[in-house]
Amino acid sequence: SGRIRFSTMGDFGGGTATEAAVVSLMQQQDPDLFITLGDNTYERGTLAEMDQNVFPQYKDFLNSHGVVWVLGNHDHTTQQGAPSMLNFFMPDRNYSFDAGEAHFTIMEGDGSHGYAPGQPYYEFLKNDLALHASARWKFVFFHYPAYSCGQHGSTAWVDQYWVPLFDQYHVDAVFNGHDHDYERIRPDAAGVHYFVAGIGGKSADAMRHNCSFQQFGATGIYGDLVVSVDHSTVRVDAVLTGCKLLDTSSWSKDG
Repeated sequence: SGRIRFSTMGDFGGGTATEAAVVSLMQQQDPDLFITLGDNTYERGTLAEMDQNVFPQYKDFLNSHGVVWVLGNHDHTTQQGAPSMLNFFMPDRNYSFDAGEAHFTIMEGDGSHGYAPGQPYYEFLKNDLALHASARWKFVFFHYPAYSCGQHGSTAWVDQYWVPLFDQYHVDAVFNGHDHDYERIRPDAAGVHYFVAGIGGKSADAMRHNCSFQQFGATGIYGDLVVSVDHSTVRVDAVLTGCKLLDTSSWSKDG
């Protein structure tokens, strides 16, 4: 209950020095919770890769912090993510939970099926947001970015099918990975904030698209987002390895 402070980022799991630097940063930050944004295990999401590229780097952090796992396309390559679901103790592909005054919705990371009205993932998202419409704060996490100026760019099926749900149910923020950069997107007309944070340490991509919707963007950097939530305000800090503050944004709610 009360104030909560969580970290989020994705696209780590490559056994790199920068991955180790990011998890060291999070250890110093000591968040209440860490929520991944997918691509936790490169290159194919296998058990052997987890033993080499995830658990040695994260063992100390996992001993002392709760982690909420999101599937990305690389995690999904082997048995549609089954090794990740088993070894990261994921309750399902799509799931949700409450912490503090916030509702958190976790969505499947593979964009190949189930996202249009009437299909399972769309219906899960719609029903979950409707059931928790009265939650003071609502956050959604999945891998493919709704909006991005990075290497892969925006994801058409998210924009077409899911963004209207985010607007309808007044989601506060949507967090994505996939593009290996940091982007803060201009809030849409409904006030939904979008962030891309594929900065977990695997590699860095160039910005490849000129987008009017991007408020802030950076590449060639590694770190995480630290999100602080209390009754009245959400603050999102993009923090680089070395504990340097790159970007910050916040918004408030009355009542």
